Amino acid sequence: MKRTHDRFIKNYEKIQIPADNKKGYRIKLRYKGLWYSWEMTAQEKKSRNIRYLLMEAVSIAAFITAALQPVGLNTGRVAAAISVLSLIPWIAELWGVFRFVTARTPMMESDFEEIRKGIRFGCPVRAALIAAALVTGIIELLVTRKFSPRNMISVLLFLLSAAASYMIYRDYLTLRYSLRKSEDGKPGGKA
Repeated sequence: MKRTHDRFIKNYEKIQIPADNKKGYRIKLRYKGLWYSWEMTAQEKKSRNIRYLLMEAVSIAAFITAALQPVGLNTGRVAAAISVLSLIPWIAELWGVFRFVTARTPMMESDFEEIRKGIRFGCPVRAALIAAALVTGIIELLVTRKFSPRNMISVLLFLLSAAASYMIYRDYLTLRYSLRKSEDGKPGGKA
């Protein structure tokens, strides 16, 4: 397994620059990897940023509101455990969305991959875990016969939270990007 340092260094070349020190030179790293750019205008990027942030805000508000309801759906052991487990991919999702919103293009390969992995892993896995928690929670409620209208509100809020994550994922899949070669550490022509 490669170390993080090795994965990072693979896209850089070492250049010796004259310096006033014992060796007479210093090593400078220059980026030689690919540069990634999304194929959209600045206005489209801004619109997508706002949309992703709104969907995340809806997802957070719905999840917290549903999780804090004093209902049977939140007290089932299995459903609660799966819901807590969904927080792990949610962190990846939030990080990916944050990086997407703050990203400037063109960007280095490592930055692009970080965004891509965060959104493409976090969103669908979180949505699937919330759906699994809902199914197990509803089964537990039906078995114990504690299903009430208040439980239904929690179910709908959890579904809204999962749907917002999944919508971010589906929207991200539609993005097109282009590659550029690196020329002297800066973006050059098409790759």
